[in-house]
Amino acid sequence: MSEETASHQEIFFRSYNESSSTTIVLLHGLFSCSLEWEHVVPHLKDHHLIIPDLPQHSKSRDIGPFSVGFAADSVANLINNHAHGSKAHVAGLSLGGFVTMELIRRHSAVVKSAFVTGATPFSPWQVWAAQRPNLLHYGLLFVMYSGIYRLAEWKTGLKPHDELKEQILANNQWELVKAAYGELAEWQQEAVKDVGQQDKRVLAVCGDQGDNVEGTKEMAQEFRRQGHEDGTNSGACVIKGAIHGWNLQFPEHFADGIKAWVEEQPLPEEFQNLL
Repeated sequence: MSEETASHQEIFFRSYNESSSTTIVLLHGLFSCSLEWEHVVPHLKDHHLIIPDLPQHSKSRDIGPFSVGFAADSVANLINNHAHGSKAHVAGLSLGGFVTMELIRRHSAVVKSAFVTGATPFSPWQVWAAQRPNLLHYGLLFVMYSGIYRLAEWKTGLKPHDELKEQILANNQWELVKAAYGELAEWQQEAVKDVGQQDKRVLAVCGDQGDNVEGTKEMAQEFRRQGHEDGTNSGACVIKGAIHGWNLQFPEHFADGIKAWVEEQPLPEEFQNLL
């Protein structure tokens, strides 16, 4: 593994398996960082991996201000400069999923395929919450300090990662909370249509323990309507028993799904088709 520091506004990233010919970019969720993927990385050893800290997160904390567009531009810059052939398959969870789709909108040429999970346009109640960032900021602090997070780890089988939890707390900065949730609340159906019109292979995935299953299905259907006339480029799947951050819960299944999608092979049986 090699590491690069942020230089000339290049966000920090970790690079693994650089001799492998196919590059996959993994994008973390809001307040998280590249450490989120440490349990997934061992199961993707046959692929070159680029795993950044998104703007205003962890080792890219001084690069900003955050916006979904700026994050997508920053990832495109990494792909252009460090991916094999300046193209990559991109997988993103939660905020990382939105950034992945924005990357397709803004820099379609650098994306070979996309795997997005836990990232659908906000429902009305989510927009309401996003417009009240103080609730989200202090709510996260309560969850992390009250023991609720450790209870969730135990109940759902999350892989423990104390360093990642420290980074989540450190990244829960007021300016990032306001900027990120404000942007995500506005990422709605027009953006979905724009992504579909780029005609990329996109797999929309969700866990059935908290993610928007129906929204995931509807988003993939819109990708198909807007994309290639045979309607086969995009898909939608649900993972039974999976929570929102299921890359920390079922890292091997998560990696197997990415590999199958990238290699255009049948998805593992854990990926139940929604279309």
